[in-house]
Amino acid sequence: METATAGLGRTLWSALALPIQPRTVRLALALVMPMLSLVMAIKTYKLGFALWPVTGNTDGWTRPSLGHWLAGVLTQSFSVVLAAALLTYLALRLRPTLSRGARALAIVLLPLVLLAVLQTGRALWSGNPLLLESPIGLAWLARVYGELGHEIWYLYTLFRADLAYAGAHLLLCMAILGALPERWTRTAFAALVGLNLLIALVLALELAHYLVTGVNGSAALLLYFIANAEDVWDLAGTEVRLPDLLWWLAPLPALLLASYLLASTPLKPRGGAATARFQMGRLLWPGLALLAMPEMLSTDGHQRLKGNVVSRMTIDLAVPDMLSQAARDAGLDLARQSMGLRLEGSAQTRKFNVVVVMLESVRARSTGLHDPALSNTPFLLALSQQSLMVEEMYAPSSRTSVAWISALQGIYAGATNSVAYWAQREAGHPRFASLPRLLREHGYRSAFFSTTHDEYENEAQILANFGFDKVVGERDFKRPVSERVNYFGLEDRVMLDPLMAWVDEQRGSNTPFFLKVMTNVGHHAYATPAHWPNRTFREGVTPDHHKYLNCIAYIDSFLQDLVSQLDQRGLRENTVLMVLGDHGDTFGEHGQRARVISVHDEVLHVPMLIRLPTSLGKAPGRVAGPRSQVDILPTVADLLGLTMVGGRLPGVSLLTEHDPQRRVFHNGTLEESSMAMRQGSLKYVYEHENDRLKVFDIRNDLFEQRDIAASLSREQRNEALRQMHAWYTTVHASMTLSAR
Repeated sequence: METATAGLGRTLWSALALPIQPRTVRLALALVMPMLSLVMAIKTYKLGFALWPVTGNTDGWTRPSLGHWLAGVLTQSFSVVLAAALLTYLALRLRPTLSRGARALAIVLLPLVLLAVLQTGRALWSGNPLLLESPIGLAWLARVYGELGHEIWYLYTLFRADLAYAGAHLLLCMAILGALPERWTRTAFAALVGLNLLIALVLALELAHYLVTGVNGSAALLLYFIANAEDVWDLAGTEVRLPDLLWWLAPLPALLLASYLLASTPLKPRGGAATARFQMGRLLWPGLALLAMPEMLSTDGHQRLKGNVVSRMTIDLAVPDMLSQAARDAGLDLARQSMGLRLEGSAQTRKFNVVVVMLESVRARSTGLHDPALSNTPFLLALSQQSLMVEEMYAPSSRTSVAWISALQGIYAGATNSVAYWAQREAGHPRFASLPRLLREHGYRSAFFSTTHDEYENEAQILANFGFDKVVGERDFKRPVSERVNYFGLEDRVMLDPLMAWVDEQRGSNTPFFLKVMTNVGHHAYATPAHWPNRTFREGVTPDHHKYLNCIAYIDSFLQDLVSQLDQRGLRENTVLMVLGDHGDTFGEHGQRARVISVHDEVLHVPMLIRLPTSLGKAPGRVAGPRSQVDILPTVADLLGLTMVGGRLPGVSLLTEHDPQRRVFHNGTLEESSMAMRQGSLKYVYEHENDRLKVFDIRNDLFEQRDIAASLSREQRNEALRQMHAWYTTVHASMTLSAR
């Protein structure tokens, strides 16, 4: 019985030891070690030389030189101990007579003693009071070794996901290479090297994107790049130089070379026998136990660097979104409400023309309407004297087509993938209500004018779904008619004559019209036409910010020409004019140089003016309280004396009093990037990447610099998160699930 038990134990131990052929281990390590080195090098580079997106302040961190950074790294306690341990190991190789235990003890103890000596010398040199006040030095030693332990644990926590990825990668490679016949091994190895090169390319592009924008890579971002490769390439051409691109792609040939060099290096297990096998279990099971230990990042600022990019993307791509039944039901109900909506006329119906001018990337704080120190919008200031000024108009997202959907359909649209799916589902037979189709039932003609192309993302399909009678874009203007100011299209004045010709057609047939105008100048890379005289509107700003302020000045001038031509045709007294930004832009105010994940006010707070016919008897003034672009459709219905029936929308008329309990929601452009909620003076901001809720009091902290989340109760914070998650999943469901 004992013999059988002992035999079973030996069999189990042998199985747990995972004996592997040396050749399989060698090839697997040749695949995994270069990839692990690349992954850790990229994260180390982000930590050392590209920390500004993590610190949350582009101005509060100075990029170090290579020498300064290396000096900082090498003087850390962990670096000192690691270097001393390596030197001790090399020195002990010259004394082969020492036992294995004595060598291990020396490798551990000597570096610790050296660390204490070096830190004590440094403290004496600088006069550290803790050492001087501690006669026996125990407090000082506790501090020295406590700092070492903290550094080791921090590095483990920072890189643990990368180590886990390497372990999983190693097991996968060994399983594939070990299971195949030897004649297929070389082909399998080459295929796995190709897979590594593809992953390395994604990592290089992710680093490039991070350096330009401050946004980490995600599966949503990868899918977005693939789906919009041509447009993304045009955009990247304005930001990325060829030397930078070559530098980012340099790891690819290096990875290939390292894999084949390692694969050709002889590797033998201990004992050197040809038939011996590596006991991989001795490394695997302790490694898994270590990785199972809980995380503990020492600072919130580095939360965005935790995790492994490859693992995160793979999981996001492999695991579908899971919506609760409550979210599915709420989303379907939201969709049905829009599908059933119609506008009902009455004796009070007024057939005013409606003109909505949306200004590309114009944020509120960069206009004279909201910053009296700026002189770049004299016409907007003059127009505000005749208009209602919406003090706190917000875009739900930082994407232009989402602003169109919100304004023209009165719904929250969600993030990029949701919008893309919804647009294709609506193609041919749009069911969601839209202003052009709703007003057509009341005798209106509609048109959309812009100087941009409509090939970005899925904008052409979105425009088709709105149901405009006429859509005019860049391709409709004869060349050469004007210069191309950016990768999206032409300067805005080129559309004035065709636009006014269409207006004259409607006037000639006595037909009320709905006109939507979208400007182009103002978009990144903030170029103005060559004939435009650029000025300095604010000292001390970045070159991009300077160009951006001049774009707004150009837009203001274009707007003046447009409104002047409308007024010259006698349309002042029978036309509702709405002017607003589609979204804002960011210049590093919160550590981000791209607006796709930001939900801060520099990106979402936009100017808005409503000029009304005087016959309505509504004096110029201000509309108070947080409002949203989803309020525009209900406002148009209200102004025209039309009643919304058969459905309901999340927005309310801008002519109604502000409800202090109303919640206004926002989301980042990419799926699961960020979301926000404004209620009263409080704004709640949640970033998925940091898994952290921030709260700002907008009334007393206009630029969102002081996070007051800690001053709120846990219940209040949890309720805000619950409300945001419920809204986000409901909107996602409304855009992606079928409804009848």
